[in-house]
Amino acid sequence: MNTDDFRKELARYVPLSEAAASHIVLSGSGSYYTTIDGKTFLDFSSGIFTNSFGMGDKEIMGVAARTLGTVSNIHGRQWVGILEFCRRLFRMIPYGDYRAVFFGDGGAYAVDRALTELYYFFGKRKYSLATFDG
Repeated sequence: MNTDDFRKELARYVPLSEAAASHIVLSGSGSYYTTIDGKTFLDFSSGIFTNSFGMGDKEIMGVAARTLGTVSNIHGRQWVGILEFCRRLFRMIPYGDYRAVFFGDGGAYAVDRALTELYYFFGKRKYSLATFDG
């Protein structure tokens, strides 16, 4: 199936703006992805995880497979594996003054986490927030 045929069929199921994506990815390896038309591109836009670790890393895929074999979705909860991950991560962080690391996949989650931390730090009393626009 080529890109045009793929988009036409996909447009039956998803919003048109999503069906019109510039590239239809077939596979990825390291920092590159290949489209269904066979073209390979250096990936600058797939997100923080892919930019940091690449695609198809065997060690990460093995850990992900083992994890999914135990739990599949624990959003909003903690999983026993997080402690070992944090222990290993904090050994690699070069600065000793980090108290905590927030695990999220976008800016909206970071804002939500910051507001939640304010609530837990200050309690239920009122506090002021400043926001910036532009």
